[in-house]
Amino acid sequence: MPRYLQYANLIEGREAAYIHEHDNIYVEVSSGLKKAGVQNLHIWRKDGTNEIFMYIEIDGGKDIATALGENSEYLVRFRD
Repeated sequence: MPRYLQYANLIEGREAAYIHEHDNIYVEVSSGLKKAGVQNLHIWRKDGTNEIFMYIEIDGGKDIATALGENSEYLVRFRD
């Protein structure tokens, strides 16, 4: 099972909006991630910083670009 760790910095002044959005994920997003093969997805923030980390495990031997990338079934269904 492929595993990925991604890192980013939250934009100054947008921290609360980001946290709210990710604490209240839409059912469609959650089910879309599962259909794409995501088995585990965890996001955490390093205390006292704007640094965030996302750990993802994807089932079925898919790489992250195939499962969740720009041309994936997961994202295409949200475009229209």
